[in-house]
Amino acid sequence: MPIKDFCTFACHSLGPMKGKPESLLERTFIIFAAPYACFLKNRHCYALPEVTYENLISKPEETIGAVFDVCGISKSLIPEALTALNRDSQAGTLLSRDKMAQIKSLELSKLDRKRLNEIAKRMELPESIFYF
Repeated sequence: MPIKDFCTFACHSLGPMKGKPESLLERTFIIFAAPYACFLKNRHCYALPEVTYENLISKPEETIGAVFDVCGISKSLIPEALTALNRDSQAGTLLSRDKMAQIKSLELSKLDRKRLNEIAKRMELPESIFYF
């Protein structure tokens, strides 16, 4: 069954690519990364500043403080927000941190890493986010 028959998003993600993905891993990477690439290209169109996962993890207090400023929430609640941030929101499910820690990471070959980095560059993704 052609991919176009079951996933229009995949077609939109793969359509603008220069070159053709050569494996399921490459197709999966493109489908996963396409929304972020689109966001980066259009971030100037958004009315509010974005909150990225990277900023939330690297500078949680500062990032939460900025969100609270925009929302009019007292900064005195930042410690409570930081506690909530560290809680496993998926506890008790198959996606819990404990369950996910039991899954072995995919081993990428040197060729896979090279190809994914080439695709990331063509998608204009920053190395700090997608570097294999």
